[in-house]
Amino acid sequence: DEYIGRGDFRAAGGRSAMDALLRLTPRPTAVFAENDLMALGALSASHAAGLEIPADLSVVGFDGIAFGADVTPPLTTVVQSTGAVAAAAVDLLLGQLRNAQAPPRQVELPVSLAVRGTSAPPPTET
Repeated sequence: DEYIGRGDFRAAGGRSAMDALLRLTPRPTAVFAENDLMALGALSASHAAGLEIPADLSVVGFDGIAFGADVTPPLTTVVQSTGAVAAAAVDLLLGQLRNAQAPPRQVELPVSLAVRGTSAPPPTET
């Protein structure tokens, strides 16, 4: 549980959660953030702590926001289609409006992994 950071889906939350994780012993070698903004905050905290990304720490986000490809190093991320998410949300909402008694539905949408510059095999012990 101590290796699960809590944030608020913003870059500041990612920085704060990463700051706490970096104080742990042993320090994590990889972090998966709930969204790309938090991953960017984690990168910021890691750089401020003097870590080399990805040599010392891998960081992976979730969203696939366009800005993630433009940071240095470019963010590795799980990419989801915002159009597919929006269409599924509208479909679920319309279904609930048509039948408020309908049981909840779970929708799984496809994702892909964009491997970029913030991920690598774990560092080796020397």
